[in-house]
Amino acid sequence: MRPDFSLMLVADEIHFRRGLCEDHIMRALQGGVTIIQLREKYASSQDFYYDAKAAVDLARSIGVAILINDRVDIAIAVKADG
Repeated sequence: MRPDFSLMLVADEIHFRRGLCEDHIMRALQGGVTIIQLREKYASSQDFYYDAKAAVDLARSIGVAILINDRVDIAIAVKADG
């Protein structure tokens, strides 16, 4: 899949800390976001894995690419697009 960079959502640690990541991602996808980047610097690897996996599943259900910032291990584990 070739990513469409016309409207990118960058979900960061603020979304994760408040437990809003899935809700924000779903709303963004419904609003026309064409690619998602996840950034998380403070969560445990396990917590970020579960959040990232849920985000990948949501994005894939709509055909949107998802990127994981600064965590190659998580990106590979959840089969992100980059």
